[in-house]
Amino acid sequence: MKYLISPDKQRYKVNLHCHSTVSDGDFTPEQIKAEYKARGYAAVAFTDHQALIGHADLCDDEFIALHGYEVDLNPGAPDIENEAFYKTYHVNLIAREQDQLVQPCFDPSRVPACARHSIPFVRYNGEIFPMRYSADCVNEMVRRANEQGFFAIYNHPFWSCQTYDDYATLEGVLGVEVYNTTCVVIENSADRTSAVYEDFLRLGKRTIPVAADDMHTIDALGGAWNTVLADSLSYRNLTAAIECGDTYASTGPEIALLAVDGDRIHLSSTPVKHVFLHIGRKRCARPTHHGGALFTDTVIDLPSDAPRFRLELIDEKGNRAYTRAYYAEEFR
Repeated sequence: MKYLISPDKQRYKVNLHCHSTVSDGDFTPEQIKAEYKARGYAAVAFTDHQALIGHADLCDDEFIALHGYEVDLNPGAPDIENEAFYKTYHVNLIAREQDQLVQPCFDPSRVPACARHSIPFVRYNGEIFPMRYSADCVNEMVRRANEQGFFAIYNHPFWSCQTYDDYATLEGVLGVEVYNTTCVVIENSADRTSAVYEDFLRLGKRTIPVAADDMHTIDALGGAWNTVLADSLSYRNLTAAIECGDTYASTGPEIALLAVDGDRIHLSSTPVKHVFLHIGRKRCARPTHHGGALFTDTVIDLPSDAPRFRLELIDEKGNRAYTRAYYAEEFR
C-alpha cells in the first residue's frame, strides 16, 4: 500500500490568495487573520498587488502569515482605459522562506493606484523588471522568482480573458487555480474548473491545483482552500509541503486517506456523492457513484497502463475537492 495522502500527517487549511489594505482589500492584515482563524484556517498567503510586505508579526502557534504578492501583466499601464476588455496575466509569487522579503521582480510604473501607497515599503534589488503582456515575460519573471526563493501560482485564467495560446508556453509555474471564490461568487465567472489545470498536465507540466478566495471583501471569505499536509505548523513546513505536492484543493470535501495498492485506489473522505478518476486520455473521467448514495470510503480500479491519475470529489451540495496528479513512479 502506497500512501499518497497519509492519515498520519497534520492537516492545515490554507488560503493562498488574499488582498488587504496594502492594496485593494477591505480588511487590514490583522482583521484578515482574525476572520480566517475564526473559520478554521491555519494560514493565509497575503498576495497584494505588486507589493511584497511581510507580516511575521501575525504568526503564532496557531496561524502562519505567508507572504507574497500578485503580479499583473497587462498590455498597458495598470489603470488603462477599458482595462476590463484587455487580457492580463495574474501570477502570485509566494516566498519559500519567512525572511525572504526582497521582491524579485518590480516595476513601479506598473503598480496600480490601489497599491501605490505601499511602494515606499517595497524592498527590491534595485533592478527594474520591465513588465509587459507576453508569455516570455511571465516565463522570465517566474524563472527569476524561482531562483530567488519564490514559487509561482497562475491565477483565474478565465477572468483574465486567457486562452490556451496564452498559457500553453508557460514554464516553471507550481500551481494553477482551479477555483477562485471572488471570480465565482462575485463575478459569476467560470474560474471553477480543472480544465486549464488538465491542460497543464497534458502539456507535461507537473503542477498542483489551487483553490483560493482571492479575498478582497467579506463576500469571498472562506469559500475555498488548500489542505496542506505537514508534520507541524511552521512557515517553512507549509511552503515545503506545498512545493512537494502534499496538498489538495477544496471547496468542501476533505480527504482523510488516498492510497494505491496494485491497481486499486483506496479513498476515504467526508461524505461525497461522486468521485471522478482522471488518467489523462479520452474517456478518462471514470465516475464512482455508489448508486447516488453518499459514501465516505471507496475503492477505484486504476487501469494498469495509466501514466498518472488525479481525483475530483463532489459532495451533495456540488462542492469539489481536487487532488494533484500522481505519476506512475509514485504509485507503481
